[in-house]
Amino acid sequence: MPELAALRKDPADQRSQPLPMASSIQVYRNPVLLRAVDVLAGSFPVTREIVGARKFEALALAFVRHGLPDIRPAAHLFRDFPEWLAREAGSRVLPCLPDVARCELLHIEALSAPDGPALSIEDLARLPPEQQGALKLKAHPSTRFAWLATPAMTIWLAYRNGCEERFVPERRSGGAIFARQGADVVGFELDPPSHRLLVGLRMGETVGHAAQAASQLYPDANVGVCLNRLAACGAFAALAGV
Repeated sequence: MPELAALRKDPADQRSQPLPMASSIQVYRNPVLLRAVDVLAGSFPVTREIVGARKFEALALAFVRHGLPDIRPAAHLFRDFPEWLAREAGSRVLPCLPDVARCELLHIEALSAPDGPALSIEDLARLPPEQQGALKLKAHPSTRFAWLATPAMTIWLAYRNGCEERFVPERRSGGAIFARQGADVVGFELDPPSHRLLVGLRMGETVGHAAQAASQLYPDANVGVCLNRLAACGAFAALAGV
């Protein structure tokens, strides 16, 4: 994505461009607006880093003002911001930016979700194959996943890992998954067969049915490895009696 490369190559140029919206000096006159902009800046740090602090502030302010006269609770700010970026600010942001914000929203939701015991890979391995195939696994309460039109999760991970060099992800769609292990949220890129497994299990398919469907769609994939990787990150709720 050349646009993202340009931002990474010289972010100062982006921040120096004139902004069509009010600066933070004007926001100080309304502490409610300022708090909402601060909440968004703290909740979407990668999105903010990609576009630069000043441009993010302008986008956040436009979004918050879009919701006036009623400033909604923070949870609604989180939930609505990525879709607003895609719908209202599309001409002013990078094509990947709304999906990066969606990844950050998934991370927020996984972090704040209810806790609960997770199915471990050891528990899964102890079950005989026929019993594994008959399982109807439920997602752990903290599990959040999505399929995105851009490689946003690749971008999110690169920035979270301190990417400092010129970064050009390939043009492709990709998945994202987040699950919490204790106090830590684990996030990684979701490949197509793993996404098909998760969608099937969410719809109530057995592990065997979901695995068969994923294997038919992606014959080169090792669906067993995909299932084990999902279990290892804590994606599934623990089984009763296991």
